[in-house]
Amino acid sequence: MDAIALKSFSKNDVQKYFNIPLDVKELESLVNLIVIAFNTCGERLFELGFTDFASFVITTLQTEKTAAYLVQQLVSAFPEVYDDSYSYNTGNETIQVLLYKKFNSQLPSCTTFMHTKILFSIYLTSRA
Repeated sequence: MDAIALKSFSKNDVQKYFNIPLDVKELESLVNLIVIAFNTCGERLFELGFTDFASFVITTLQTEKTAAYLVQQLVSAFPEVYDDSYSYNTGNETIQVLLYKKFNSQLPSCTTFMHTKILFSIYLTSRA
């Protein structure tokens, strides 16, 4: 999916591609989050001068061919979508949870794009 398609992704597309019914009230916020994530990624890809995620990933991996670096760059370029760090205020203190940073430090180096793609897919799946 290119940046234009991501930027114009709609609720109807969520139903079409993810088979999520639009008439179920409990799923409305999920549908909205998916639309926002896709639209945000499309807009940001344009801002960065990329036509799609593939060109972003290929350019990123020319700098360093590791899954850790790729994930770091995704979080940096698309923080609204990929940054899974949170702060919670308990009243007495603020607790910061940095799931991405913990997982990022555990990613092994990869020498080929295929290995990077597999590890990145595992990372995304583990976040669901």
